[in-house]
Amino acid sequence: MVEKVGLIELFKNFWKKQDYHVKVLIVCVLITYSAMSVYTPWYFIRYGYKIGIFNILFVIPYSITFYIISKKRLLAAKVWFYIVYFFHVFIISILFFETGTGYHYYHLSLVPISFILFSPDEWKSRMTLNYLNILAFIFSTFYDVNLFHIIMSDTEQFLLFYTALVFNIAGITATLFVFSYELMNAEKKLKFLASHDQLTSLLNRRSFVDFADYELKRFRRGGRVFSIVLIDLDFFKKINDSYGHCAGDLVLKSFSTLLKNNLRDTDIISRFGGEEFICLMPDTTSKDASLILDRIREKKGNFKVSYKTAVIEYSFSAGIFSPDETDNEELVFDSVIDKADNALYQAKKTGRGRICISH
Repeated sequence: MVEKVGLIELFKNFWKKQDYHVKVLIVCVLITYSAMSVYTPWYFIRYGYKIGIFNILFVIPYSITFYIISKKRLLAAKVWFYIVYFFHVFIISILFFETGTGYHYYHLSLVPISFILFSPDEWKSRMTLNYLNILAFIFSTFYDVNLFHIIMSDTEQFLLFYTALVFNIAGITATLFVFSYELMNAEKKLKFLASHDQLTSLLNRRSFVDFADYELKRFRRGGRVFSIVLIDLDFFKKINDSYGHCAGDLVLKSFSTLLKNNLRDTDIISRFGGEEFICLMPDTTSKDASLILDRIREKKGNFKVSYKTAVIEYSFSAGIFSPDETDNEELVFDSVIDKADNALYQAKKTGRGRICISH
């Protein structure tokens, strides 16, 4: 049975797939639709069918923008919208309205919007269109053709002027909002990528070291206990050689999820390199850390992944080190890792699939 998807959901899915330049373009079209929905009835009622029909017919070329976007011709879509908007404003401000209405100020709103709408490598298109747009604005400022002799009272000119001002501000504000929102999201993604491993989404080595250094400072200052656990997946090279690196990546992601789901929220987990993982367990003795890992190790059904027609089983070995009051006050990260690594070496040397504590 095919699940029905509503228009709102379709739009959300469409929106998520676009980069922020296209999102700005979509917002511009929607703001234009909003302005036309206000202006068109007003034109029909007050100034006659000619300007009303002329205005509403522009819905068609504006809508073509979405069709061009769907064809992935993004630069063409931006240029098309800009030209349609440009001619729409220019024709109405020259042929129908007087300068006092301020309708020609719509030209100016396109200039700041264009710097968000067009990407930096599209500067030639932006510059050419902006020059033409500014020339049109200058012409509209000094020449009132008013071919259809629409006469307005001072009140109507006042209303039209401030309506144009509101929509200009709304358009610029909306595009800036989209731009700033997308910029914040991009910044969050960059921070995440800088501090996390791309494959497993665990902390990377550099970020883990920052947490570990902080915990070492707490230990030196107040003797606060913690454990470092160094984990290595057994015979991981054999998995890569037998099934390929895609299967190996699947195992790494599976084990990462297993650690995240079974360790505590306060535990810091990192992919330390290759098939090695490291955990920082605050306020945890080596014995308690060993018990926690034993509980994970006993869940044998979790240590398998399906890859194509094969089921790949894997295991891990771990070395644990927890400093005590006998350790040097100047204990540093490298020496902590060495002790955990020695315990891991013992675990692998004595048969793998084991957990050893450094003494």
